[in-house]
Formats: sequence, C-alpha cells, structure tokens
Amino acid sequence: MKQIKKAQKMTEALKRLLPRYGGPPEHKGRLYKNVTESILLYGASVWGTSVIKNKTKIGQLLREQRRLGLCICRGFRTVATDVVLVLARMIPLDPLIREAGCRETSKKERRQATMRCWEAKHGDIDGGVTQFLTGHGYFGNYLQKIGKAANGRCSECPDREDTPEHAWDDCPLWTPERMRLRDSLTEVPKYWTVVDEMLRCKRRWEAISSTMNAIVAKKSRLIQMPR
Repeated sequence: MKQIKKAQKMTEALKRLLPRYGGPPEHKGRLYKNVTESILLYGASVWGTSVIKNKTKIGQLLREQRRLGLCICRGFRTVATDVVLVLARMIPLDPLIREAGCRETSKKERRQATMRCWEAKHGDIDGGVTQFLTGHGYFGNYLQKIGKAANGRCSECPDREDTPEHAWDDCPLWTPERMRLRDSLTEVPKYWTVVDEMLRCKRRWEAISSTMNAIVAKKSRLIQMPR
C-alpha cells in the first residue's frame, strides 16, 4: 500500500525529532503523529471494507502504527503493542478503519468523543515514564532478560530484584528522590497506584514524572560508570 511507504518516511523524521532520551517534549511530535495517521487512513472510507478483512494488509498498517507509537512514547521494541498504543495515546487503526466507512452522524460523534477521551492527559509521556510503566530500559531484571546483565538483582539490595516497583517503593538508593517527591505531594504514592495518581491533576503528573525521569537518568549514569 502506497500510504505505508509515505508513513514510513514521516516516522523516520519523527525518530530524529524525538530521540529516546532527551530531545523536545512529546507534544512537539504530535503534528507528525497526526499527519502520519492521516496518511495511513487516507481513502479508508473507500478501501476500508476490503482491507479490514485482509490480515496481511491490516497487519502492515498496524505494524507501521506501532513504529509510530514507539517514537511517540520513546519505548523499546520489546514493549507490547497494546502498551505502546496506550502510552502514545493512539487508537488502534482497525477500529478507525471500520469507522471511516460509517456515514452516520451519531457514530462520528462517538468517534470524536473517543478521541478526546483517549488523548486527554495532564502531561507528556517521555522515556523515563515509559521505562517505569513498562519495566524496560535500565532496570536490572530487564537487562538480565535481554542478556545485558548477569543477574537482575538490585546493586543496593542484593536480595531484591531490580524492578520499577522496588526502585519506586523501597530501594534506599532513591531515598533523596522520594523525599523530594514527598515534599511536593506530602506523600509518595505506592507504585501500583502511581498511574491513577498521575491522572488526578497536572501538578501530580509533573511531580511524579519528574521523579521517574530523575531515577532513570541516574540509573543510566550509574550503569555507564566504570566498575
């Protein structure tokens, strides 16, 4: 499909704009995301009915959407597609293709409402937040899984696995970061509640995401230090 090749060029441009670490905030790439999705869906009201039944073609479209989503959330290739789309606030293409052929106003209105809810947010998703929510990146248990570490134990707590939950809730190495977060929010939410807490208000989103990024940045420096 011609639109896939065009979308690939846009995604490559977006990868240069949004590196996994650093670079501009997520909203800077939102225009690329919107344009790329429009390219992928161009003419869907005409070809959608036939393509949605073709597993090969719909698979090609969904793979390109996944690549786009990975750029937006700055995730690793090992992150599950469903997680990628949630972090990037993207609706899967297959229901969008089905909706493209719908002429009924009521369904169009529901589509718009769905988009507004899906994209509603208080802040940007970046590399640090993505690592904390997926468990990928510089956490020991993930590095062990991909063969980059001999074991997945925490360097500070040898009897514990180095996971986002351990880093957030217990590890003494990150006590200063937790103290700063407590000063900002009066408490440090447990890891299993952190997403709900981030969605409560912009202030909590910014405080929690800042803490996540500080921990991930420090972990990256520690891993790169000579031993």
